Amino acid sequence: MVTNLLVNAAWRGMSVLFASKNHQAVSVVEERVNGLGNRPVLLRLGSQEQQARLSSYMSAMLSGQITEDDRLTYEEGLRKHHALVERMRQLDTMQAATLEIRNRVDQLEAEAEEPDRPLRVTG
Repeated sequence: MVTNLLVNAAWRGMSVLFASKNHQAVSVVEERVNGLGNRPVLLRLGSQEQQARLSSYMSAMLSGQITEDDRLTYEEGLRKHHALVERMRQLDTMQAATLEIRNRVDQLEAEAEEPDRPLRVTG
């Protein structure tokens, strides 16, 4: 659950502070979140050792070059994201249409239950 929240926040470009009194809990979350991709999205601060690791990582990232594999991986992820966004849009449209039909059925049922009122069906 925590992993999903942190990854979704990172995907949306948000900053999140995850803290715990238990160092092991932070380590587990860090491993899970950063194990999902080829680049870490969770940067851990704390002890001098962890700050040194972060400093080394940041220096390497800033001096590195984007490879063709990096570009292809990014483009594939972006294509999948766009496909999912389009599917979500389609599902939202279907849900709205279903709700509209369900409301119309409810309305017709209510009219049919009125004893002295003739049933009116419209197309």
